[in-house]
Amino acid sequence: MELANKPLPLDVGEHVAGVKEIAYKLIQYQVFEKEVSALGLWGMGGIGKSTLAKELYNQLYKNFEASCYVEDVTDKIMQGHGVVEIQKQMLEDLCSFTSKNCNKSELKHILEERLNRKIIVLVLDDVSNVEMLNSIMTCQMLQKGSICIVTSRDKRVVEVSNIFEPIEQKVYIHDMQTLNMEDSKRVFTSFAFGRDCEMRPKYDELATKISKLCCGVPLVLRVCGALLKGERNLDVWEDVKSKLNSGEILDDKDILKSLRISYDSLEEKEKKLFLDIACALLGESEDMAICIWRSQEWQPSLGIRNLKKRHLFQ
Repeated sequence: MELANKPLPLDVGEHVAGVKEIAYKLIQYQVFEKEVSALGLWGMGGIGKSTLAKELYNQLYKNFEASCYVEDVTDKIMQGHGVVEIQKQMLEDLCSFTSKNCNKSELKHILEERLNRKIIVLVLDDVSNVEMLNSIMTCQMLQKGSICIVTSRDKRVVEVSNIFEPIEQKVYIHDMQTLNMEDSKRVFTSFAFGRDCEMRPKYDELATKISKLCCGVPLVLRVCGALLKGERNLDVWEDVKSKLNSGEILDDKDILKSLRISYDSLEEKEKKLFLDIACALLGESEDMAICIWRSQEWQPSLGIRNLKKRHLFQ
């Protein structure tokens, strides 16, 4: 096989903390030991799902006959490229087959037929709902020994998909966690000072406070670190800390875009529940919130469940 046709490792990015170790443990104790066929990476926007998926792919792809990483599935579909373009990428990467004029049904049939004889690893990054996953995959495409990794903000995407209904298809959903304080500070200072630059002592206290205010979310740590890269004026550092305290830092376009995706995917009543929580009910108990909503003749239980499944409510 020519080098150009061989799968290559993906760029995981700089200044990531603990990703290799998490990927290794998932592979050893879920994929191999428990023979998992579907691995869901579930969590809020900016938590590092795509980064972990890339690292998993890098550690796995050499062990399989064929591999494919489909990035930004929801964006591709929302931008009008549709399921067909994703199916074509899967056919090309997994089967070395190029198809120009086939429709969605024909491509699905070809994929089922050809993947029936292959052991593959497939990553579908950022799948927003169950219907989207079911339109791309079928259980016939995932033979015993193959693995499909799906990243999503909605736990139900992997939890209830009919792709994984057959008893032999074992499913594991990994709940993405925020970084601990030590790793948070390491990520923040890596972006603020650079990998090889020792942090100046007078910035240490502020770096600790800012890292804590980022709540262990890698995207927020990266944005704040980049804002302060090379900055020597301590007043600017104090301004960033104040913006984090007040929530203004969320206006950054990268963070806002990431969080907005989760909000836009909600139904109208779910959006109202979320806004009530964010604007008026923070710190109140769930029982108190339910009483208030029911006094308005709302039926909030299903909406609350859906917010929890999207990591928007705990």
